[in-house]
Amino acid sequence: MDGAHGMFRWVVCQLDSLRKCRSPQELQMALTNLPPTLYETYDRILLHIDECDKGHALKLLQWLAFAVDRVSLSEAVDVLATNSDAINDPIFDRDRRFDDPRDILAICSSLVTFSVVQPKPEYLESNDKGSFTELKLAHFSVREYLVSEGLYSHLKLAIYHCNEKQANTFMAKTCLAYFLQFNQHGCISNNTHISHPLCSYAARYWIWHAHPDNDNDIDLRQLIMALLQSENAGVYSKLALSRCYPCSDVTPI
Repeated sequence: MDGAHGMFRWVVCQLDSLRKCRSPQELQMALTNLPPTLYETYDRILLHIDECDKGHALKLLQWLAFAVDRVSLSEAVDVLATNSDAINDPIFDRDRRFDDPRDILAICSSLVTFSVVQPKPEYLESNDKGSFTELKLAHFSVREYLVSEGLYSHLKLAIYHCNEKQANTFMAKTCLAYFLQFNQHGCISNNTHISHPLCSYAARYWIWHAHPDNDNDIDLRQLIMALLQSENAGVYSKLALSRCYPCSDVTPI
């Protein structure tokens, strides 16, 4: 990325990195090893992600790069707490939730940011009129980097490359797996949006992410069939069609 915006973004990332220095020696070493370009700066950020956080980072970056609505911090927590790959047990697990949601910010460092904003439109007519914490990619250049050919061909970092089709498949499966938890843990109620923040997004957009280009994914088809055949299928349809969530007539069918 060229131009003044790219240079400003590069400076911001370097300052974020330098703040982590704990001694004059560490600071001096960091200053002498600054990456020369913005994309190389992003490379360094990804290379420093802990091994145990790589899976979380990939899920989070894909979600933020291709979400069709604003993403709240609490929604992101539940994205990471949903296991969409274990087809025999594709459910959300409360025990996977981060104790402190802000720990998400530490995973991807300068690649993501947050801000306190007004409620999403679907909450405006509910009793929840407070602001919420929006999580997003820190700069448009981060998304450009994530979908770039350079990242795709990087020997060590190619796993973080975001392909639109693969990302949409992952997001559709996550939404569906999130829904299927209610077959085991009870039906949706008017308070579900509080206890399960991702429910509203999943209801509205799973079908957007599961577009026909992804219909050759067997696991995705199995999840769709499991949803349509579940006893809560009618409830999910109501949530998806309603303008305001929660709505007074969301009851099991």
